[in-house]
Parts: sequence; structure tokens; C-alpha cells
Amino acid sequence: MRQGLPPHIGEVGDYPAGVALPIDRARLRIGGREVSRTVDENDSAATFRLRLAQGRTELKTWFYDGEGAELCGSYYVIVRRL
Repeated sequence: MRQGLPPHIGEVGDYPAGVALPIDRARLRIGGREVSRTVDENDSAATFRLRLAQGRTELKTWFYDGEGAELCGSYYVIVRRL
């Protein structure tokens, strides 16, 4: 999570190398609940397991650096029903 991606040369377009972000903490708000966890140097994801009520809801995410400053939201989220 803390490393930038290498540049990509593709059929549809080229992309420069990604910028590494100093992510230290991940935060999630969904279904009226809010949770967060520390991100270790070697983590490739921040995983949260929550029991949610059935129906529509809103999901928001945040990443923070070691000083607690907000960096950005997540680029993508995978939600699985267990």
C-alpha cells in the first residue's frame, strides 16, 4: 500500500510510475459504523470484517499518514458477502 506502481506501457495508453504514499492508517465508514486500523509497511491491503444490516448504505474510506494528516481515499474497495 505504501509503494508506487511501476510505469505501464499498454495497447490503449501509457501510464507513468505511480507515486508512493506514506499510508499509516486506513479508516472505513459504512452502515453507520466506523472502524480504522494501522497499516504496516508490508501490507498490500487494509481488511475490515463487519456485520452489516441488509439494504442500501453509503461507504467512505480514508488514508492517513503517520502524523494523522488525511492523504486520500482508497482507489478501490472489494466487498464480499460471507
